[in-house]
Amino acid sequence: MKPKYALFLFGLLTILVPVNAQTAPGKYWVRFTDKDNSPYSLADPSAFLSPATVLRRAVLGIPYEERDLPVNEAYIQQVLATGDCTLHNRSKWFNAITIATADSTLLEVIAALPFVAETRAVVSWTQPEKGKYGNVPAMPRSAACSAFEKAYGPSFRQVEMLNGHRLHQLGFRGSGISIAVLDAGFWRTDLLPAFASLRARGGIAGVRDFVAGGTGVYNHSNHGTFVLSVMAGQIPDSLCGAAPDATYWLFRTEDSASEYRVEEDNWVAAAELCDSLGIDIINSSLGYSLFDDSLQHYSFADMDGNTTRVTQAADLAARRGILVVNSAGNSGNSAWRYITAPSDGDSVLCVGAVDANRVKMGFSGFGPSSDGDTKPNVCAMGGSCVLADLDSTIHTGSRTSFSSPLVEAM
Repeated sequence: MKPKYALFLFGLLTILVPVNAQTAPGKYWVRFTDKDNSPYSLADPSAFLSPATVLRRAVLGIPYEERDLPVNEAYIQQVLATGDCTLHNRSKWFNAITIATADSTLLEVIAALPFVAETRAVVSWTQPEKGKYGNVPAMPRSAACSAFEKAYGPSFRQVEMLNGHRLHQLGFRGSGISIAVLDAGFWRTDLLPAFASLRARGGIAGVRDFVAGGTGVYNHSNHGTFVLSVMAGQIPDSLCGAAPDATYWLFRTEDSASEYRVEEDNWVAAAELCDSLGIDIINSSLGYSLFDDSLQHYSFADMDGNTTRVTQAADLAARRGILVVNSAGNSGNSAWRYITAPSDGDSVLCVGAVDANRVKMGFSGFGPSSDGDTKPNVCAMGGSCVLADLDSTIHTGSRTSFSSPLVEAM
Protein backbone atom coordinates (compact mmCIF):
# COMPACT_ATOMS: atom_id res chain seq x y z
CA MET A 1 0.00 0.00 0.00
CA LYS A 2 1.35 3.41 -0.94
CA PRO A 3 1.78 6.07 1.74
CA LYS A 4 -1.06 8.51 2.29
CA TYR A 5 -0.59 12.25 2.35
CA ALA A 6 -3.12 14.86 3.37
CA LEU A 7 -3.25 18.59 3.93
CA PHE A 8 -4.71 19.85 7.20
CA LEU A 9 -5.53 23.53 7.67
CA PHE A 10 -6.61 23.68 11.30
CA GLY A 11 -7.89 26.92 12.81
CA LEU A 12 -10.06 27.99 15.68
CA LEU A 13 -13.54 26.50 15.51
CA THR A 14 -16.45 28.19 17.25
CA ILE A 15 -19.77 26.38 17.27
CA LEU A 16 -22.60 28.85 16.86
CA VAL A 17 -26.35 28.26 16.75
CA PRO A 18 -27.91 29.93 13.67
CA VAL A 19 -30.72 32.31 14.52
CA ASN A 20 -32.92 31.23 11.61
CA ALA A 21 -35.13 28.28 12.55
CA GLN A 22 -35.52 26.66 9.15
CA THR A 23 -34.52 23.36 7.55
CA ALA A 24 -37.11 22.05 5.01
CA PRO A 25 -40.85 21.47 4.56
CA GLY A 26 -41.81 18.54 6.76
CA LYS A 27 -38.31 18.23 8.21
CA TYR A 28 -37.34 19.41 11.70
CA TRP A 29 -34.07 19.69 13.59
CA VAL A 30 -34.14 18.48 17.21
CA ARG A 31 -31.08 19.10 19.38
CA PHE A 32 -30.53 17.34 22.71
CA THR A 33 -29.09 18.72 25.94
CA ASP A 34 -26.61 15.95 26.72
CA LYS A 35 -25.40 12.41 26.12
CA ASP A 36 -25.99 11.18 29.63
CA ASN A 37 -26.35 7.44 30.31
CA SER A 38 -24.76 6.57 27.01
CA PRO A 39 -23.85 2.89 26.61
CA TYR A 40 -20.65 4.05 24.88
CA SER A 41 -17.46 5.33 26.46
CA LEU A 42 -14.56 7.40 25.16
CA ALA A 43 -12.34 4.80 26.78
CA ASP A 44 -13.53 2.25 24.19
CA PRO A 45 -13.77 4.06 20.83
CA SER A 46 -13.68 0.77 18.92
CA ALA A 47 -17.29 0.24 20.03
CA PHE A 48 -18.52 3.09 17.81
CA LEU A 49 -15.69 3.81 15.36
CA SER A 50 -14.09 1.59 12.72
CA PRO A 51 -10.57 0.15 13.17
CA ALA A 52 -9.40 2.46 10.36
CA THR A 53 -10.63 5.50 12.25
CA VAL A 54 -9.09 4.37 15.53
CA LEU A 55 -5.77 3.75 13.78
CA ARG A 56 -5.82 7.15 12.06
CA ARG A 57 -6.44 8.95 15.33
CA ALA A 58 -3.65 7.05 17.00
CA VAL A 59 -1.19 7.87 14.20
CA LEU A 60 -2.19 11.55 14.09
CA GLY A 61 -2.58 11.91 17.84
CA ILE A 62 -6.20 13.11 17.61
CA PRO A 63 -7.96 12.82 20.99
CA TYR A 64 -11.54 11.68 21.48
CA GLU A 65 -14.21 13.99 22.83
CA GLU A 66 -17.87 13.83 23.74
CA ARG A 67 -18.84 14.88 20.21
CA ASP A 68 -17.59 11.49 19.02
CA LEU A 69 -20.12 9.57 21.12
CA PRO A 70 -23.29 8.49 19.28
CA VAL A 71 -26.56 10.29 19.98
CA ASN A 72 -28.43 8.77 22.92
CA GLU A 73 -30.72 6.16 21.36
CA ALA A 74 -33.16 6.39 24.26
CA TYR A 75 -33.66 10.08 23.52
CA ILE A 76 -34.31 9.32 19.86
CA GLN A 77 -36.89 6.67 20.65
CA GLN A 78 -38.72 8.96 23.07
CA VAL A 79 -38.94 11.66 20.39
CA LEU A 80 -40.28 9.18 17.83
CA ALA A 81 -42.83 7.93 20.38
CA THR A 82 -44.45 11.38 20.67
CA GLY A 83 -46.49 10.94 17.51
CA ASP A 84 -46.46 10.41 13.75
CA CYS A 85 -42.83 11.15 12.91
CA THR A 86 -39.88 9.28 11.47
CA LEU A 87 -36.12 9.59 11.85
CA HIS A 88 -34.50 11.24 8.83
CA ASN A 89 -30.88 11.62 9.97
CA ARG A 90 -28.85 11.91 13.15
CA SER A 91 -25.77 13.92 14.12
CA LYS A 92 -23.43 12.91 16.92
CA TRP A 93 -21.24 16.00 16.46
CA PHE A 94 -24.19 18.34 17.07
CA ASN A 95 -26.06 15.91 19.38
CA ALA A 96 -29.18 16.21 17.25
CA ILE A 97 -31.54 14.44 14.89
CA THR A 98 -33.62 15.47 11.90
CA ILE A 99 -37.16 14.11 11.90
CA ALA A 100 -39.88 14.06 9.25
CA THR A 101 -43.50 14.68 10.14
CA ALA A 102 -46.61 16.21 8.61
CA ASP A 103 -47.78 17.35 12.05
CA SER A 104 -45.99 20.60 12.90
CA THR A 105 -47.81 20.81 16.26
CA LEU A 106 -45.77 17.81 17.35
CA LEU A 107 -42.83 20.15 17.78
CA GLU A 108 -44.42 21.63 20.89
CA VAL A 109 -44.66 18.20 22.49
CA ILE A 110 -41.08 17.36 21.55
CA ALA A 111 -39.76 20.72 22.78
CA ALA A 112 -41.28 20.01 26.19
CA LEU A 113 -39.20 16.86 26.67
CA PRO A 114 -36.62 17.50 29.42
CA PHE A 115 -33.65 16.40 27.31
CA VAL A 116 -34.52 18.54 24.24
CA ALA A 117 -32.53 21.77 23.98
CA GLU A 118 -33.91 23.11 20.72
CA THR A 119 -36.34 22.41 17.89
CA ARG A 120 -36.48 24.19 14.56
CA ALA A 121 -39.68 24.41 12.58
CA VAL A 122 -40.18 25.14 8.88
CA VAL A 123 -42.63 26.82 6.56
CA SER A 124 -44.90 24.45 4.65
CA TRP A 125 -43.91 24.91 1.02
CA THR A 126 -43.17 22.69 -1.98
CA GLN A 127 -41.02 23.12 -5.05
CA PRO A 128 -41.55 21.46 -8.45
CA GLU A 129 -38.79 19.14 -9.54
CA LYS A 130 -36.05 20.81 -11.47
CA GLY A 131 -34.71 19.55 -14.78
CA LYS A 132 -31.72 17.25 -15.11
CA TYR A 133 -28.21 18.39 -15.82
CA GLY A 134 -28.05 19.85 -19.32
CA ASN A 135 -26.22 18.38 -22.28
CA VAL A 136 -23.08 20.05 -23.63
CA PRO A 137 -21.25 19.75 -26.97
CA ALA A 138 -18.97 16.81 -27.66
CA MET A 139 -15.26 17.28 -26.99
CA PRO A 140 -13.13 17.80 -30.13
CA ARG A 141 -10.25 15.34 -30.54
CA SER A 142 -6.70 16.47 -31.29
CA ALA A 143 -5.25 15.05 -34.50
CA ALA A 144 -1.68 15.13 -33.26
CA CYS A 145 -0.71 14.02 -29.75
CA SER A 146 1.95 11.93 -28.05
CA ALA A 147 1.43 8.25 -27.33
CA PHE A 148 1.22 9.02 -23.62
CA GLU A 149 -1.30 11.81 -24.17
CA LYS A 150 -3.30 9.53 -26.44
CA ALA A 151 -3.99 7.18 -23.53
CA TYR A 152 -5.83 10.04 -21.80
CA GLY A 153 -7.42 11.33 -24.98
CA PRO A 154 -8.95 14.78 -24.62
CA SER A 155 -8.95 14.45 -20.82
CA PHE A 156 -5.16 14.84 -20.77
CA ARG A 157 -5.08 18.58 -20.12
CA GLN A 158 -7.24 18.52 -16.98
CA VAL A 159 -4.93 15.89 -15.44
CA GLU A 160 -1.69 17.30 -16.83
CA MET A 161 -2.39 20.81 -15.53
CA LEU A 162 -1.82 19.54 -11.97
CA ASN A 163 1.00 17.17 -13.02
CA GLY A 164 -1.30 14.26 -12.33
CA HIS A 165 0.09 12.38 -15.31
CA ARG A 166 3.53 12.41 -13.67
CA LEU A 167 2.06 10.99 -10.46
CA HIS A 168 0.42 8.27 -12.56
CA GLN A 169 3.77 7.47 -14.18
CA LEU A 170 5.25 7.02 -10.71
CA GLY A 171 2.45 4.65 -9.77
CA PHE A 172 0.41 7.07 -7.64
CA ARG A 173 -3.08 6.45 -9.01
CA GLY A 174 -5.00 6.49 -5.74
CA SER A 175 -4.42 2.95 -4.55
CA GLY A 176 -4.92 2.65 -0.79
CA ILE A 177 -6.84 5.95 -0.55
CA SER A 178 -10.55 6.07 0.32
CA ILE A 179 -12.64 8.93 -1.04
CA ALA A 180 -16.24 9.81 -0.19
CA VAL A 181 -18.15 11.68 -2.88
CA LEU A 182 -21.03 13.71 -1.44
CA ASP A 183 -23.41 14.68 -4.23
CA ALA A 184 -26.95 14.69 -5.60
CA GLY A 185 -26.89 11.20 -7.09
CA PHE A 186 -24.92 8.91 -9.34
CA TRP A 187 -27.28 8.09 -12.19
CA ARG A 188 -26.31 4.83 -13.99
CA THR A 189 -22.87 4.65 -12.37
CA ASP A 190 -23.66 0.99 -11.74
CA LEU A 191 -24.04 0.40 -15.49
CA LEU A 192 -21.93 2.86 -17.51
CA PRO A 193 -18.85 1.42 -19.26
CA ALA A 194 -16.76 4.37 -18.00
CA PHE A 195 -16.93 2.80 -14.52
CA ALA A 196 -16.58 -0.84 -15.59
CA SER A 197 -13.01 -1.14 -14.30
CA LEU A 198 -14.00 0.60 -11.05
CA ARG A 199 -16.81 -1.87 -10.48
CA ALA A 200 -14.75 -4.89 -11.55
CA ARG A 201 -12.08 -4.27 -8.91
CA GLY A 202 -14.63 -3.56 -6.19
CA GLY A 203 -13.66 0.10 -6.16
CA ILE A 204 -17.09 1.22 -4.96
CA ALA A 205 -16.90 0.28 -1.29
CA GLY A 206 -20.40 1.39 -0.35
CA VAL A 207 -23.31 3.71 -1.09
CA ARG A 208 -25.94 5.48 0.97
CA ASP A 209 -28.83 7.81 0.29
CA PHE A 210 -29.13 10.41 3.07
CA VAL A 211 -31.99 12.17 1.29
CA ALA A 212 -34.50 9.36 0.87
CA GLY A 213 -32.86 6.62 2.93
CA GLY A 214 -31.55 3.31 1.66
CA THR A 215 -29.01 2.78 -1.10
CA GLY A 216 -30.74 4.02 -4.24
CA VAL A 217 -28.03 6.50 -5.23
CA TYR A 218 -27.92 5.24 -8.83
CA ASN A 219 -31.49 6.37 -9.48
CA HIS A 220 -30.99 10.09 -8.90
CA SER A 221 -29.20 13.00 -10.60
CA ASN A 222 -26.32 12.59 -13.01
CA HIS A 223 -24.28 15.37 -11.36
CA GLY A 224 -22.43 12.92 -9.13
CA THR A 225 -21.89 10.65 -12.13
CA PHE A 226 -20.01 13.41 -13.92
CA VAL A 227 -18.05 14.35 -10.79
CA LEU A 228 -17.02 10.74 -10.18
CA SER A 229 -15.96 10.34 -13.82
CA VAL A 230 -13.37 13.11 -13.35
CA MET A 231 -11.83 11.03 -10.56
CA ALA A 232 -12.46 7.41 -11.50
CA GLY A 233 -13.76 7.23 -15.07
CA GLN A 234 -11.78 5.25 -17.64
CA ILE A 235 -12.54 5.11 -21.36
CA PRO A 236 -9.57 4.07 -23.54
CA ASP A 237 -8.10 7.00 -25.50
CA SER A 238 -10.88 9.28 -24.26
CA LEU A 239 -10.97 9.63 -20.47
CA CYS A 240 -8.67 8.82 -17.56
CA GLY A 241 -9.71 9.90 -14.08
CA ALA A 242 -7.29 11.65 -11.76
CA ALA A 243 -7.39 8.81 -9.17
CA PRO A 244 -8.60 5.73 -11.07
CA ASP A 245 -7.34 3.22 -8.48
CA ALA A 246 -8.80 4.82 -5.33
CA THR A 247 -11.65 3.32 -3.33
CA TYR A 248 -14.89 5.30 -3.45
CA TRP A 249 -17.92 5.71 -1.22
CA LEU A 250 -20.93 7.30 -2.94
CA PHE A 251 -23.21 9.32 -0.67
CA ARG A 252 -26.31 11.17 -1.85
CA THR A 253 -26.81 14.21 0.38
CA GLU A 254 -28.27 16.72 -2.08
CA ASP A 255 -31.91 16.77 -3.24
CA SER A 256 -31.76 18.15 -6.79
CA ALA A 257 -35.51 18.83 -6.73
CA SER A 258 -35.21 21.62 -4.14
CA GLU A 259 -32.81 23.64 -2.02
CA TYR A 260 -33.32 23.72 1.75
CA ARG A 261 -31.11 23.67 4.81
CA VAL A 262 -32.03 20.04 5.43
CA GLU A 263 -29.38 19.24 2.83
CA GLU A 264 -26.83 20.59 5.29
CA ASP A 265 -28.18 18.07 7.83
CA ASN A 266 -27.70 15.33 5.22
CA TRP A 267 -24.14 16.52 4.57
CA VAL A 268 -23.37 16.46 8.30
CA ALA A 269 -24.67 12.90 8.65
CA ALA A 270 -22.57 11.76 5.69
CA ALA A 271 -19.42 13.46 7.04
CA GLU A 272 -19.91 11.74 10.39
CA LEU A 273 -20.22 8.40 8.64
CA CYS A 274 -16.97 9.16 6.81
CA ASP A 275 -15.32 9.68 10.18
CA SER A 276 -16.76 6.44 11.55
CA LEU A 277 -15.57 4.48 8.51
CA GLY A 278 -12.05 5.93 8.49
CA ILE A 279 -12.43 7.54 5.06
CA ASP A 280 -9.45 9.67 4.02
CA ILE A 281 -10.96 12.36 1.80
CA ILE A 282 -14.34 14.01 1.27
CA ASN A 283 -15.09 15.55 -2.12
CA SER A 284 -18.07 17.87 -2.03
CA SER A 285 -19.00 19.65 -5.26
CA LEU A 286 -21.83 21.33 -3.38
CA GLY A 287 -22.46 24.73 -1.82
CA TYR A 288 -25.08 26.51 0.27
CA SER A 289 -26.00 30.20 0.33
CA LEU A 290 -29.49 30.92 -1.07
CA PHE A 291 -32.51 28.63 -0.74
CA ASP A 292 -35.99 28.09 -2.15
CA ASP A 293 -37.39 29.64 1.03
CA SER A 294 -35.91 33.14 1.35
CA LEU A 295 -36.21 32.94 5.14
CA GLN A 296 -33.40 30.38 5.03
CA HIS A 297 -31.00 32.54 3.00
CA TYR A 298 -27.50 33.14 4.27
CA SER A 299 -25.72 36.46 3.87
CA PHE A 300 -22.12 36.94 2.83
CA ALA A 301 -21.38 37.75 6.48
CA ASP A 302 -22.37 34.16 7.28
CA MET A 303 -19.51 32.91 5.08
CA ASP A 304 -17.10 33.46 7.98
CA GLY A 305 -15.99 29.88 8.54
CA ASN A 306 -18.04 29.42 11.70
CA THR A 307 -21.71 30.16 11.15
CA THR A 308 -23.32 27.55 8.89
CA ARG A 309 -23.85 24.05 10.19
CA VAL A 310 -22.31 22.46 7.10
CA THR A 311 -19.12 24.51 7.52
CA GLN A 312 -18.89 23.65 11.21
CA ALA A 313 -19.21 19.97 10.27
CA ALA A 314 -16.56 20.26 7.54
CA ASP A 315 -14.10 21.76 10.01
CA LEU A 316 -14.94 19.07 12.56
CA ALA A 317 -14.26 16.41 9.92
CA ALA A 318 -10.89 17.99 9.17
CA ARG A 319 -10.04 18.04 12.88
CA ARG A 320 -10.63 14.29 12.84
CA GLY A 321 -8.07 13.69 10.12
CA ILE A 322 -10.21 13.89 6.97
CA LEU A 323 -9.14 16.07 4.06
CA VAL A 324 -12.25 18.02 3.02
CA VAL A 325 -12.20 19.43 -0.52
CA ASN A 326 -15.08 21.61 -1.69
CA SER A 327 -15.81 23.54 -4.87
CA ALA A 328 -16.01 27.33 -4.70
CA GLY A 329 -19.48 27.43 -6.24
CA ASN A 330 -20.80 28.71 -9.54
CA SER A 331 -22.12 32.12 -8.49
CA GLY A 332 -19.30 34.30 -9.82
CA ASN A 333 -21.53 35.84 -12.47
CA SER A 334 -24.61 36.15 -10.25
CA ALA A 335 -25.78 38.68 -7.69
CA TRP A 336 -24.43 36.43 -4.91
CA ARG A 337 -20.97 36.26 -6.53
CA TYR A 338 -19.13 34.76 -3.56
CA ILE A 339 -17.98 31.33 -2.45
CA THR A 340 -20.58 29.24 -0.65
CA ALA A 341 -20.58 27.09 2.50
CA PRO A 342 -18.74 24.91 3.41
CA SER A 343 -15.93 26.38 1.27
CA ASP A 344 -15.56 29.19 3.81
CA GLY A 345 -14.25 26.79 6.46
CA ASP A 346 -10.70 27.53 7.56
CA SER A 347 -9.93 23.81 7.45
CA VAL A 348 -11.63 23.25 4.07
CA LEU A 349 -9.64 23.21 0.84
CA CYS A 350 -11.72 25.47 -1.42
CA VAL A 351 -11.21 24.93 -5.16
CA GLY A 352 -11.96 27.47 -7.88
CA ALA A 353 -12.24 26.87 -11.62
CA VAL A 354 -9.97 27.93 -14.48
CA ASP A 355 -9.95 27.11 -18.18
CA ALA A 356 -7.34 25.11 -20.07
CA ASN A 357 -5.11 28.22 -20.16
CA ARG A 358 -5.35 28.76 -16.39
CA VAL A 359 -7.65 31.76 -16.79
CA LYS A 360 -10.36 32.08 -14.12
CA MET A 361 -13.80 31.00 -15.25
CA GLY A 362 -16.32 33.81 -14.78
CA PHE A 363 -18.79 31.58 -12.93
CA SER A 364 -16.27 30.49 -10.30
CA GLY A 365 -17.17 31.93 -6.87
CA PHE A 366 -15.12 34.82 -5.52
CA GLY A 367 -13.39 35.02 -2.17
CA PRO A 368 -12.15 35.79 0.35
CA SER A 369 -14.42 34.50 3.10
CA SER A 370 -16.16 37.25 5.06
CA ASP A 371 -13.61 36.95 7.88
CA GLY A 372 -10.74 37.50 5.44
CA ASP A 373 -9.43 33.98 4.82
CA THR A 374 -7.97 33.48 1.35
CA LYS A 375 -10.51 31.63 -0.77
CA PRO A 376 -10.35 29.81 -3.11
CA ASN A 377 -7.22 28.12 -1.80
CA VAL A 378 -6.31 26.58 -5.16
CA CYS A 379 -7.78 26.29 -8.66
CA ALA A 380 -8.05 23.54 -11.24
CA MET A 381 -9.57 23.08 -14.65
CA GLY A 382 -13.33 23.59 -14.45
CA GLY A 383 -13.94 24.85 -17.97
CA SER A 384 -14.66 22.29 -20.71
CA CYS A 385 -13.68 19.34 -18.52
CA VAL A 386 -14.04 15.94 -20.14
CA LEU A 387 -16.71 13.82 -18.45
CA ALA A 388 -18.30 10.42 -18.96
CA ASP A 389 -21.62 10.90 -20.73
CA LEU A 390 -24.74 8.86 -20.08
CA ASP A 391 -24.65 7.31 -23.56
CA SER A 392 -21.26 5.63 -22.96
CA THR A 393 -19.31 8.39 -24.73
CA ILE A 394 -17.72 11.59 -23.44
CA HIS A 395 -18.71 15.24 -23.40
CA THR A 396 -17.47 18.44 -21.79
CA GLY A 397 -18.87 20.37 -18.86
CA SER A 398 -17.97 23.64 -17.19
CA ARG A 399 -18.49 24.05 -13.44
CA THR A 400 -16.43 24.32 -10.29
CA SER A 401 -17.99 20.92 -9.53
CA PHE A 402 -15.36 19.39 -11.81
CA SER A 403 -12.34 21.32 -10.54
CA SER A 404 -12.78 20.12 -6.96
CA PRO A 405 -12.49 16.38 -7.73
CA LEU A 406 -9.36 17.00 -9.82
CA VAL A 407 -7.64 18.56 -6.81
CA GLU A 408 -8.74 16.03 -4.18
CA ALA A 409 -7.70 13.16 -6.44
CA MET A 410 -4.16 14.53 -6.69
